[in-house]
Amino acid sequence: MELQTALEAFIRSRLAIACADKTIETYRLDLGMLLRFLAARELSETEDIDVPVLLDYLAWTHERGVSATTLNSYRMRLGVFVNWCGLMGYCRLDLMKAVPKARERHYIRKTHTQEEVQALLKEAADPALWHPWDAQEMTAMLLLLLDTGLRAGEVCSLDVGDLDGELIKVRGKGEKERWVRISEMTRKALEHYLEMRRQPTADAPLFINRGFGQNYHARGTRIGVHALYQRIKRLGKRAGISTSPHRWRHTFAAFALRNGANVKALQHFLGHSSLMTTDNYLRGFGYEDAAREHKTFTPVGALLRH
Repeated sequence: MELQTALEAFIRSRLAIACADKTIETYRLDLGMLLRFLAARELSETEDIDVPVLLDYLAWTHERGVSATTLNSYRMRLGVFVNWCGLMGYCRLDLMKAVPKARERHYIRKTHTQEEVQALLKEAADPALWHPWDAQEMTAMLLLLLDTGLRAGEVCSLDVGDLDGELIKVRGKGEKERWVRISEMTRKALEHYLEMRRQPTADAPLFINRGFGQNYHARGTRIGVHALYQRIKRLGKRAGISTSPHRWRHTFAAFALRNGANVKALQHFLGHSSLMTTDNYLRGFGYEDAAREHKTFTPVGALLRH
């Protein structure tokens, strides 16, 4: 079967099982790149797909500067397509079993210290820098990020009606909904912010564009992920602290672990479908605590005390 025909049939199969629009678009982008790679090598049939071709494609992708983590994401989506083709009889079955995963490097995730968190919250609330209404929005936004570890996209997709006291309904990846709890301090900050907005309707976006300068026409519309990143990065620049929404997510996870949270609870808050994903995500946290504990168990220190 022609690869383009197989791709369209595969996309229809994903629609048939109600995959999210973003998931469908990601499949189109990733598999479209695969088809262009194969076309450049004059391969246009599903029967042309074999293990050497798949390995060559992943190697080519890595050579373009793609990280091992992203490469494994590509491999996963590629695998879904290839396995589907195998089940449909369009290519050999179980090809992906011979295509190994990339070796991912595990980095120490950067988090904020308590002092940095306090400094950034103080900067956000400074009335000399922001209009009071904007300052309250930024404060509520930072407290929400610190309290829940939400992804930037999840924060941007929140509506006013998603707030229910100390519970918030979150729409995560794949349009999966979950409820997370917030602290009283965060709830009050959000309520105060909404009061300053004169109690918007339930279907209104929770966080909105400021619409400064040339973007005045966008004021009041839902904030996008890029705008959220830029706003928080500008705040960090004023405070002299490197920051981003994802660093606040890391900080939530690190602080929660330090305060005794179990991994299962963190899996729910972080919106991970697999506990293994949470375990990998949390790898690298706790090194500061281990360093402090070293003072009590250092072998060399014990020798010197005797």
